Amino acid sequence: MRRSIRSLLCGLGTALLLLTCLPASALAAEKSFTSMFPGYADGAADPKAAEAVLSSMGTVIGQSQTVNGVTLTLDGAIWNKDKILLSFAIDGADIPKDVPSDIYLNRDVMQVTLAEGQREAYVRSEMEEHEQLLAETYKPSSKEEMDARVQAALGHSNPIFFHLPTLVRSGGKDRMILSVSVLPYVEKPELTVHIENLVLFKNAEGKYWSRPYDGYEPLILAAGPFDFIFKVENHMKPLVYTGAVDVTVEGIPVQVQKVTVTAFNAEVEYGAPCQALGITDPDAPVKLEKLDSLGLRGVWTKDDQLLTGIFDSSLTGSISTADPEPGKARVTTRNTHPYAIAPASVTAVDLGGVRVDLSKLTLQENPPLQSITVVGGPAAAEPEKKDASEAEKEAAQANAEREKKLEEAKKIAYQDLNTASKEMQAKILEARKLIINSTSWAADGYTTYIIDENGKKTQLPHFSDLFPGWEMPKA
Repeated sequence: MRRSIRSLLCGLGTALLLLTCLPASALAAEKSFTSMFPGYADGAADPKAAEAVLSSMGTVIGQSQTVNGVTLTLDGAIWNKDKILLSFAIDGADIPKDVPSDIYLNRDVMQVTLAEGQREAYVRSEMEEHEQLLAETYKPSSKEEMDARVQAALGHSNPIFFHLPTLVRSGGKDRMILSVSVLPYVEKPELTVHIENLVLFKNAEGKYWSRPYDGYEPLILAAGPFDFIFKVENHMKPLVYTGAVDVTVEGIPVQVQKVTVTAFNAEVEYGAPCQALGITDPDAPVKLEKLDSLGLRGVWTKDDQLLTGIFDSSLTGSISTADPEPGKARVTTRNTHPYAIAPASVTAVDLGGVRVDLSKLTLQENPPLQSITVVGGPAAAEPEKKDASEAEKEAAQANAEREKKLEEAKKIAYQDLNTASKEMQAKILEARKLIINSTSWAADGYTTYIIDENGKKTQLPHFSDLFPGWEMPKA
């Protein structure tokens, strides 16, 4: 599974802090973006072209700090769509050889903040776009109301950027790749990254995990504190195509309505009849096996080559029966390119073995930066025709049983999936499924709100924020 395009802390004692900044030209001469971000160009038919793609959204930084004998060097950044990836070389850290690559790191403190002079522009643009996207649901704020909301957000140090650090071990070199969610509301954002205590956890059997858990002791890889202040120069925006293209996939009529292409992946949104997808009750849990053959398999490029995606599309999709047209389901399916490519080089997508040419859709000049989904809150329950105390007892018992199952699942779900036996892997995945399905969350890269019967809007947390290191459930 490729890291770059895959399914991606208080210091101890008295610290001696050394800060060095390498000239950007010198760093660029000795390091390429391919070396800074291993795995992002692996297998490319034209490695130079893949490097050019990374370079077009890349910024050479070259800041180095040493604390307590451990050096972190922020080599560079690449900014694609709504994610900035930062590559830190790690030197001098006592990382055991058996720690696997691509493991998520815990941290006592990790803060990513925007320069004071850029915060208001970022927050205001983000809020204004929110309102535009929700115009059919909400009455727009007046200027006075918007000003008040912006100032209130700034009072809470907004914007808050979600971040996720990963240990990458490649070619005998240890790196931390830090993924930070930043939308391009300001040009050349100036960011500050503050890190204290990068940590893994290890149990008596020698297994490693990313989160604190019973029987696991902390293993501090880099104590810090580390601070980096830098600007990100280049950004690669996605290409968004919209329209209506009718095709038949596996005998099912499908209407492709939107295709989004980035340097690392592609996404297709389409509508299809609920009945044809095996959905007979929109309120019942959806059985998704039917969608496995209706997923995004890859993309076609200008040289008429099919690049097969590296993920099974059903692993990174979603479905909603809240389509504006009754009896229709809205399906989103995603897949990841085998290596970084220029979005403009994609001419068609492979949906379940059917080619859909992008020329049949319309390229949007200024698509929204955010992806927002609004879903209704839980419907009000019908009053039970039974004694209130009896209903309360039944509800309490059901809740107690559910909590008991969740507690049992938590004892299994956080175990190391990579080192478990096949039998245990099945139990771990089942436990994770129970926990995931008992929690409300939004897919990474999307903003989702729950709206209750009083019109109150609540944003859901992102999947990776709740379950770092876990695979997204099937489409």
